[in-house]
Amino acid sequence: MSDDMFAAGGDRMTYNLFISHKHSDGQIARVIAEFVETKSLGQVVPHVSSDPAYRGPRFGRNLNQELCRALLDAQVLVLVYTSADEDWSYCMFECGVATDPKSPHTNIIVFQCGRDVPKPFEDQLRVDARRLDDIRKFTKAFFKDPTFFPDATTALAPSFSDN
Repeated sequence: MSDDMFAAGGDRMTYNLFISHKHSDGQIARVIAEFVETKSLGQVVPHVSSDPAYRGPRFGRNLNQELCRALLDAQVLVLVYTSADEDWSYCMFECGVATDPKSPHTNIIVFQCGRDVPKPFEDQLRVDARRLDDIRKFTKAFFKDPTFFPDATTALAPSFSDN
């Protein structure tokens, strides 16, 4: 567990969430990051490499080392997946680093933004971003599921209203 897992104000946990996406899907990643950061009241820190407003690689450092470090620190990876006719090799590399058996456990959540399903995750329950019910289920899990972040001992907001 990273030193920055504890907020300065006491024992409140903070969690790292990595958003894996193609740079052309940066706007989708930005919307997810904004939701995560604002609605969690700062308890969840998003990593979005394509947006300087969020945590990402820094100048003067090795890009792959920075990304691997962020992936190893992440408790959740959100994969923004749009269409199969693009090159997803780098995003799949990121998913591989996050799920390496030698690294801490990371939950991978696929945001399926089109009809296509990423082959490595076709047997996994996904968030169909085009369906309001799936977005509601994701939101409920984000706030109320104590296992959403593997290091968590409680949910972010256990009394979060289903409405």
